[in-house]
This record gives sequence, C-alpha cells and structure tokens, in this order.
Amino acid sequence: MKSLRLLIVDDEEAARYGIRRALESFGYDIAEAETAESARALMARDNFDLLLLDVNLPGISGLEFLQQIQSEAENLAEAPLVVIITAHGSERLAVQAVKIAVSKSKPRSEAHYSEIPSRSRTSAR
Repeated sequence: MKSLRLLIVDDEEAARYGIRRALESFGYDIAEAETAESARALMARDNFDLLLLDVNLPGISGLEFLQQIQSEAENLAEAPLVVIITAHGSERLAVQAVKIAVSKSKPRSEAHYSEIPSRSRTSAR
C-alpha cells in the first residue's frame, strides 16, 4: 500500500527536524520546505496527503499559502489536508485559520478521513 505523503512547511530547521523524527517511525514519506514558495515547487512535482504548515513563514505567510492552495485547487476534495502549526498561537489566529479553511472547503467523505489512519497503520508495519 502507498505510504502517506507528508509535507512539513516550517522555516525553523529544528522544528522540521523534530516533527520529522516524531513521524518517520510510522513509515511516512516526508518532504520538507522552509517557505511557502519552496512548498509550492514541491507540490507542483508531487502530490501530498497532508501539509503541516507553520503560520509564521518568511515571504508568504502560512495562512496566505492556505488561501492560495484552496483557491487554486481544481477539486478541493483532492487537495491535501492542512494542519496549521505555530509556536506563537492565539485565539484570533485560530479563528482566522478556521475561517479560511471553512470558507473554501467542501465536505469530504467519511471514507476519505478513515483511509488516512488505516494507511498510516499499514505503512508503520
């Protein structure tokens, strides 16, 4: 079975390293990017199942990148799931991220979400 493809987008090398170390034992196929621009280049070449996206990025912010991903996706059901990560969170930031995600999202089937853990368990064996 195909390994889950993750893209970690964070400008801090130590954060990317820590996330990678925590997840690589599950057998995920993990790529890293320091900026939204470099993440976009990786996404143009490969499909990812999940983006771990930092909010505070140099250049295009994580939230701006999330908006771009959603507005450019031909089929949002096939766009990667995005998890926003930050060391400097606030309630305002959380509300802003949810508004962006909800305003552009389309419902995904329950099967779509249930497939991710099963793929993770399979690839960890």
